[in-house]
Amino acid sequence: MAKVTPKLEQRKDPKTGQLRKDNVPVLLDVVFKGNRLWLQTGIKTNRSFWDPKNNRIKTSVSNSLELNGIIQIKVNEVEKIIFDAQLNGIELSVAFIRNSINKIKTSSNKTFWEYYDEYIKNVEMKCALNTLKKHKTSIELLKAYSKYSGLKFEFDVIDTDFYQKFVDFLMNKKNHSNVTIAKYTQTLKQFLNYSSIRGYNKNMVYKTFTFSSKEPEIIALKKEEILAIKSLELKNDVALDQVRDCLLFLCFTGLRYSDAANLKKSNVVNGFLEYVSIKTKTHVVIFPKISYDYKCSF
Repeated sequence: MAKVTPKLEQRKDPKTGQLRKDNVPVLLDVVFKGNRLWLQTGIKTNRSFWDPKNNRIKTSVSNSLELNGIIQIKVNEVEKIIFDAQLNGIELSVAFIRNSINKIKTSSNKTFWEYYDEYIKNVEMKCALNTLKKHKTSIELLKAYSKYSGLKFEFDVIDTDFYQKFVDFLMNKKNHSNVTIAKYTQTLKQFLNYSSIRGYNKNMVYKTFTFSSKEPEIIALKKEEILAIKSLELKNDVALDQVRDCLLFLCFTGLRYSDAANLKKSNVVNGFLEYVSIKTKTHVVIFPKISYDYKCSF
């Protein structure tokens, strides 16, 4: 009876002579007919994060659901190979299982852009609309750079030279500010990290990429300035009057514009505003203290 069990690698640290504690590879222990085979899953974790009873990463660990899902996919692949071999009367051997795993890896290869599309779908399931838009813009910028440079995108070509030229493209061809460049280089690193966790990307050079940018100065209106906006004569311009009301409402409540624009009457509960933040997906309850005896027109 064959058995496939995820386990932590038991290799000792040559410096200390003790079992490694950090970034320990998760292996598949495949046992069949007196034979034993160890297979890589591409996942690493700390020994303190591992649940030896369930042979999975502890549910309290960040990204455990995602990482355990990948481990389960690897287990399912090996179990299917074994089941199909038994079903078709094929003699199981270490070589047969390894060759079958390699065929799966070869047949499942995608292009760089197909992996990025997969990542975008993953982002779409758990991120706010503006965050999704940022990632979609990021892939469009990469495609634009690919066309401009003539570079065929693969994980292996993303090195320091590529990064410097890509930043130069964003700065001098797209005229992006430092803050915008930092945003899109960060989204690229997030995609590469996603791909590395799943074993798609083996090139770790991206972890050295850095781009420092000075955040723009945050300007806060003073009370006198808010009062000046409130009392400004707009000559019965209804549109500007509504824009002013919206600005003052945001000042008095501290809401983001995206949240304010999404408010409905049902969000007012017993004098409080209750809503789910579009950006953070968190439930927020505030008491909007509209001061200065001001009444909005909306």
